[in-house]
Formats: sequence, C-alpha cells, structure tokens
Amino acid sequence: MFKARWAEGGKESNTGFAVVMFVGMIVHGVFAEVLNRAPGLVLSNVNYVKKMVFPLESMPLVATATAVFHAAVGFFVLIAAYVVFKGFVHWTAILTPLVFLPLVLLTLGQVVGIVTTVALFLSPVFYPIRIVANGSRAT
Repeated sequence: MFKARWAEGGKESNTGFAVVMFVGMIVHGVFAEVLNRAPGLVLSNVNYVKKMVFPLESMPLVATATAVFHAAVGFFVLIAAYVVFKGFVHWTAILTPLVFLPLVLLTLGQVVGIVTTVALFLSPVFYPIRIVANGSRAT
C-alpha cells in the first residue's frame, strides 16, 4: 500500500521494513498501553480502594509490568522473525533493556521531576539567548 522499503546494504527489502516497523510498534505499544490505562486505574479497581487499605502506588507498577510483559512476548517474536529472515541475531539485542528502562521510568512518572528540573536549567531562563547563538560566555 505504502510501497515501503527499508534499504540495507544498498538493497531494499520488505522484510527489513517489517522488522523495523515491528520494533517501533513494540516500543510504542508499551508507552501507549500504560498511558491509556493510567486514567482509569483507580476506577477499574474500586473494590481494592474502598474496602481495604491498599497501596495505590502499586497500580501503575502492575499496569507497567503488564505492558512490559506484552513487549517481552513481542520481542521474542521479533527475535524469532529476525532469525528466520536474517539467519542470526545481532549482538545489540542484549541492549534492549537499556531502551526500555528510560521508557518505563518515563511512563511511570518517576523521571518527570528530574526532566522538568533539567529543562528549567537548559531553557534560556537563567542566561541570555545570545550565549547560545554565539557560543561565548556572558560578560
């Protein structure tokens, strides 16, 4: 439909595009699943909230763990497809947790305070914009 191809080593491939698109769908799936479930977490678990003492902080962890489990299943399917189409698994596949860790922390809201503080100091609130444009120090 889109005539999408992914060039690898100078030649275009439909399977290469499908693999890359599936990787993106796995990462997006984790982010979208957690964000879509977040607004209704308390309402969907009213029995836990009203009838007993229940740590509400665990609800996002469970939703995130579910999304990561779904991503892990997708990752194993991806590895199997990669072996079928390419005949090997690239060694960088072991770095997958390094991609998911910041994503999971972001979706849990654990890094929001850190990111906003860093954004405050990186924004031109404390220094003039001409320093960025010129690359020199303010005098």
